[in-house]
Amino acid sequence: MFCPNCGNKNEEEAVFCAFCGTKIIEPEAAAQVQPEAVQAQPEAVQMQPEAVQAQPTAAQVQPEAVQVQPAAAQAQPTAAQMQQTGYYNNVQGGYYGAAANPPQAPKKKINKCMVASLIEAGVLVLAIAAFILIGKNAYGYEKTAERFFQAYESGNWERAYENLDISESKFIDKKHFAAINRQNETTEINQFHIIEKNENGIVANVTIQYSEKGSSDVSLMYLTLNKQPKKKFFLFDEWKISSSQYVAKNYNVEVPKGAVLYLDQEEVPEEMLAEDSDVDEGYHTYTIPKLFAGSHTLAIKIGDFTSAGENVYVSGEEDYAYISSLNLSKQQQEELLQTAYTDLQNILSAGVCGDNFSKIRNMYSSECQERANDSYESFLSHFVSAGQQEGITEIRLTNVKGNFTSNYIDDGEIVAEVELAYDYTVDFMDYDWWYSKLESDTYDSYDSIYLTFVYVDGTWKLNTDSMPYFRYY
Repeated sequence: MFCPNCGNKNEEEAVFCAFCGTKIIEPEAAAQVQPEAVQAQPEAVQMQPEAVQAQPTAAQVQPEAVQVQPAAAQAQPTAAQMQQTGYYNNVQGGYYGAAANPPQAPKKKINKCMVASLIEAGVLVLAIAAFILIGKNAYGYEKTAERFFQAYESGNWERAYENLDISESKFIDKKHFAAINRQNETTEINQFHIIEKNENGIVANVTIQYSEKGSSDVSLMYLTLNKQPKKKFFLFDEWKISSSQYVAKNYNVEVPKGAVLYLDQEEVPEEMLAEDSDVDEGYHTYTIPKLFAGSHTLAIKIGDFTSAGENVYVSGEEDYAYISSLNLSKQQQEELLQTAYTDLQNILSAGVCGDNFSKIRNMYSSECQERANDSYESFLSHFVSAGQQEGITEIRLTNVKGNFTSNYIDDGEIVAEVELAYDYTVDFMDYDWWYSKLESDTYDSYDSIYLTFVYVDGTWKLNTDSMPYFRYY
């Protein structure tokens, strides 16, 4: 249906124009109204003469005019009536319809899916913005420095290690970092803050000032951070603490030839043996590429023997250590002293019985057997059992005391020295020239002997040609 006033198309059931507010009269209704309007017109014309002839007063005419108004109102409402009904005609300047609901342009229907999508997009934008802001703050070099400082000072070595810029190797990993730092005392921090910081896009430097609980002193920690090549979550710069101040490089340890080196009770791999080791001089050198700076324990092992740990402090680059001896344990020393006492008794027994050197040959190292044989022959000449009329017939040792004096490594072999001190009683035969006969006698005294041993194939071997000497007369 089209508006008779503005010509715009309206819905078929519309009563008023949605564009100008004019009342829309259907064709049938309009046809019915027109005759009435025509019929009403003559009445108005007929009244005109009456008004002229009678010439009534204004007061008299007014009622008649009022009577006419309703008839005309049927076709067109008065301005007052239009004001009350409230609908406004843009062309004629009047109101039509209810005042509380003036005509408005039809509202377009809202797409709920579109609204929901817009809300979701807004929330997503806010979430991304918050994520970026939090990420930049969490992975910035200042926060990394603070995380490392708090973990390091509180003794949380695993978390501190996670913030290090470090390449792992044999002695460089989380386990070794925690082990080397457990020796350090942890501190309870009152307050801390960053007092200096700078970065050039590759390296950052941070100085943290802090105070410990119960102390008025102020301490400083200096940290250098390296920017990582890969971004965190593809968005944020990631920073790690430079490990240069915590790692020592190319640590050299010289040990006797044939010795295996142990660092903090872990065997150092053979591939760390330097190629230019001076093996001809009886030593070779291990070069450990990287290890954590701090206190370490070095030990060597040869055969079944492991030396007592030697404490060393490692720092910086090209540090050097030298291990020339293998300190025997208390138990190992006691075992060696028992071997020395047994060997001495075997020598005396062989002499008393007149046995040749083959009886005791296996007690000596292969390198010393020839020299020891010569010494034994001389020793045997003091015994009657060797065919002498005069000489020793029996030897008894008492109050034997052993003392472990030293040990060292010679050409890859463990060498040890012991001292045996003892009282002795000698029974001997002596020729009495006065009576021209042999007589037995006894002599008591004390003496000591030093014996050298070498550890060969799991046993201690005598490595000396020294023989005990017993005075008798």
